[in-house]
Amino acid sequence: MNHPPITCICGCGNTGENWRRRLLKACYQRHLRAGTLHQFPRANRSRWYAPRAGRIEDYFDLLRFGVPRQHIPDRLGITNRTLHRYERDLRVLAHYVIHLAATSQHAEQAAA
Repeated sequence: MNHPPITCICGCGNTGENWRRRLLKACYQRHLRAGTLHQFPRANRSRWYAPRAGRIEDYFDLLRFGVPRQHIPDRLGITNRTLHRYERDLRVLAHYVIHLAATSQHAEQAAA
């Protein structure tokens, strides 16, 4: 996929293909070696994660409504590998929610 050329944001004024962080490849490598990449923040990826979060929610809803697990990939238009990733993400989220609830409950007891 060809993307339009960018002007490197490091200040060199060169144009070319975006390598990472809106930097050209040579500039990215130069700043990586110099340890100065922190000056160039990563792109906001939320626009890519939002549709995925919606599909994970759809997966969870299908499970809740009793759709057999083997039918879910076809219903959502995903592969079995992606289904496994969704399951992993839900396990991690469940673990985080349980930990958060336990931590806030402990904090409330300590405050009382």
